[in-house]
Amino acid sequence: MATSYNYAPLFRSTVGFDRVFNLLENAQRARSISDWPPYDIFKTGDDSYRIAIAVAGFSREDLDITFQSNLLTVTGKKQEASAEGFLHRGIAGRPFEHRFELADHVRVNEADLSNGLLSIELVREIPEALKPRKISIQSTPALTSPPPGSDRSSEGGLISELVQQAKAPSWRRPSTLGKERAMKPDMFSQPVTILVGLGFPAEIRGVTDAYRHLAEWPASLRDTAHSVALKACQAALHAEIEAETARGLFVAFAEKHDLLAPETLAIAASRMRGDRDPHVQ
Repeated sequence: MATSYNYAPLFRSTVGFDRVFNLLENAQRARSISDWPPYDIFKTGDDSYRIAIAVAGFSREDLDITFQSNLLTVTGKKQEASAEGFLHRGIAGRPFEHRFELADHVRVNEADLSNGLLSIELVREIPEALKPRKISIQSTPALTSPPPGSDRSSEGGLISELVQQAKAPSWRRPSTLGKERAMKPDMFSQPVTILVGLGFPAEIRGVTDAYRHLAEWPASLRDTAHSVALKACQAALHAEIEAETARGLFVAFAEKHDLLAPETLAIAASRMRGDRDPHVQ
């Protein structure tokens, strides 16, 4: 007596396993029908299989192979022959049906009938999207000038353009060589005065101050200028670009968002802090 299992309780605690349960139920039903004619299933390669069914007495016209929705069905039905002339009839020729549940991405490649043996070749073809692929590790590119013909409207093009604007020629900047030697590498040659809170002036004296202000900038107000300035400060903190380059990009961000303090407020803020710079040794 065959035992039948009820998989209905499993549907209450699982999602997406419907096909697995249906496969088990179909396997039980198929097993109870018939194992005639006998057949073999064996693996011929890493991704190839073969089903061999003994169909002696059946011709190609008597056999039918159907594949649909992962279900392979093989049926056989001989043409009715006249019973006249038979003294003994012992060769089985009754109709049969075999069903095979195939896994995903397994398809029928070919079928052949030879020496009373029906051979069905199966192959598993995994889509390219599901195959393992190697992911290359890339380092963060340094901020460089854009190549000729590059798109300046993109973020990368904008970064390069602002970097070039920030790198002003030495003859346009006041000579601060002696002071720069005494300053820390992440300090600006001149602080940037911006308005914070209710409009009070605050001095941004170095890359660290600029990065802290950009990191606290509201997410809803962040744009391309903010992203460019933030990446420039990160690069300056890692000594990938000069602090003055990051300063120029921060100034561009502050100008776009109307954060730069007027000259009078900048002077007042400078006097409040005094002429001494704690970062200058």
